[in-house]
Amino acid sequence: MPTMPRIANVASSRGCPYHCTFCPKMFPQWRYRMRSAENIFQEILTLQAAGFEMAFFQDENFSHSITRVEQLCHMILEHNVQMRFAFQGTIHHLPESVFQLLHRAGFDALFVGLESGSDAQLKRYGKPATSKGLAEAVRRAKKAHMFIIGFFIFGAPGETQQDFQATQNFIRTAQPHICGATALSIHPQALLWEDLIGQDELASLEFSGPQKAYVISGEHSKQVISQWRRGFQQAFAQSWRNWRRLIDAIDLFLHNPSVRLVIKNALKDVAALLSRKVAKPFGKPR
Repeated sequence: MPTMPRIANVASSRGCPYHCTFCPKMFPQWRYRMRSAENIFQEILTLQAAGFEMAFFQDENFSHSITRVEQLCHMILEHNVQMRFAFQGTIHHLPESVFQLLHRAGFDALFVGLESGSDAQLKRYGKPATSKGLAEAVRRAKKAHMFIIGFFIFGAPGETQQDFQATQNFIRTAQPHICGATALSIHPQALLWEDLIGQDELASLEFSGPQKAYVISGEHSKQVISQWRRGFQQAFAQSWRNWRRLIDAIDLFLHNPSVRLVIKNALKDVAALLSRKVAKPFGKPR
């Protein structure tokens, strides 16, 4: 692992305004609550004074309020804060101007739950976006030189082979820089839990945690899940055979300070390792 900058975690909100069917945070205490931009900014100043170089906003949905995002970014720029940032949240509703503002303020990376490239599957999940809207948001974020880590889910109730192929096509065409995927887990308190398992009291403590959908009778088999897992990996690998990936890599190195820092630190670590290996034969005998 390359040497990383000092990173702090920040929680600027609680809950999420959306109601995705797989998300367990549906009960009342998980209603969406936001800290003010001024309150967050004061924490950023404290972190900077303590020597932190980067902050990761680990909110369920940091980017939901465009107004709050804009206010925070303007404060960071006005006070010339010398930190870099990353966040997780929805992006389909963010215009290009907000992505550009985020990047100018130091936001270099975003983590987003894209979930599926199929509109039918996104609707089953209760997601607030379409596959076209998500692909266009990825394009806008790339145009603002942001590093995009997208996450997908497969193996959900009702998902078809055509739905999964739409996800593969999305990965090949939208090309988030990094893609992760997992078989769907059913969580207590999620709408899918109620649909598939019911509202009865849990039979045991062991059964009180998330359950993989494929272990539930009538859902996709482990064989199908394994096939789709391999299909996801193949689609991501194929996306890197496109010449646009080279342009993406050059753009990030030229315009994304966090990516550039990680690359430079990695090169330094490799150089240091090589120098130790070269110097070792000439060291003093034991």
